[in-house]
Parts: sequence; structure tokens; C-alpha cells
Amino acid sequence: MFTLDNKKFKNMIFNHVKHLYNTNNTYHNINHIIDLLNQIDNIKLSQYEYNILCAAICYHDCVYIPGKNDNEIKSIEKFKFDFNRCDESEIVEEIIKSTISFEYKVNLQKNIEITDKLCNIMHDIDYSYFYDFNKLYEADEKIKKEYLTFIDENLFNNGRKKFLNELANKEIYRSIYKKYNNVARANIKKLVKLKYS
Repeated sequence: MFTLDNKKFKNMIFNHVKHLYNTNNTYHNINHIIDLLNQIDNIKLSQYEYNILCAAICYHDCVYIPGKNDNEIKSIEKFKFDFNRCDESEIVEEIIKSTISFEYKVNLQKNIEITDKLCNIMHDIDYSYFYDFNKLYEADEKIKKEYLTFIDENLFNNGRKKFLNELANKEIYRSIYKKYNNVARANIKKLVKLKYS
């Protein structure tokens, strides 16, 4: 299945997962997945890498409940349930796990080069909105709206401010958007000053 041509595979897996996404989520929804899938069309990848990354993108937020810290793990469980006999399931799992933490290191012994590369690309496109202030502001508004259905606004504001301040002191991008690290950090600081000071 991971040997299908890019367009066929992308359409097949997207159609398979789109019903899983919560339509009440204002950010972590199918539009987020469409955005990420559109970004990988412009990245030089082998057919195999492209299809692996498509699977990781399509599944990485398929279970997303704001305020829960096991969304990625539940999304991986759903992927494994759907593709339990797939040789690539371990690689897809590692790529999805890489979205959890900046410090994440791949534990895979086989295909380490491909997995490292795809983990870094996945991480970069998932955080791509940080290098465009308008997109960052819009995403932040959607994330806030999503979370306010579950938690108090002061709790959200304090947690978001802490997350953004920590992010502003890191290398946000690892691969394809690495040249935007300084811009992204400046945008984050501007957002914190504007909304969370």
C-alpha cells in the first residue's frame, strides 16, 4: 500500500481518516491536516517517504481532545488498529511521537536516516505557522477557542504564555524551515506581548 503513487495514496488515506476529526475543534481539525498535506507537495521526497509522511500527517491529530496529554498516543493507537500488519507502522509511530516534544529522539534501529529526516520535516510543517505572524495570530485564536470549551481562560492564558515563552528560546525548526527560526522566535515574542502580557 505504501508503494501506491503519491496522489492515489494521499487521497486514499485522507478519505480514510477525515471522518475521525472532531468538527468542533477550531484548530485541530481536518483543515489543519489539509494544510500540512499541501505543504509536503513542495518538498523533495521519494515516493516511499512521501507516503509515510502522508500517513503520519493524516493520523497525528485524529484523536485530539484539548487539555489531554495523550492525544498523540491515542492517535498512534488508532493508526496501529487500522494498519496492524503494516511494516511501516513503527516508522509512522515514531514520526507522530516526534510531534510531542522538541527533545524527542528516534528510537528506531532500522531506517533511522529516513525516520530522522521525516520526523524533522513533520515537526517543521506542524509548527510552520510560527514564521508568519498573521497565521500565528489566527492559529492562536483558534487554539484558544478550542481550549476554552474545556478549561478556564486564565488557566489557558497562563499555560499558553509559558509554552510560547519556552518556545521562543528554542530552535523551532530543524529542517525545511530552519532559515525562519529567528523570524518565528520574534513572532512568538510579539504575540506574547500583544496577547499574554
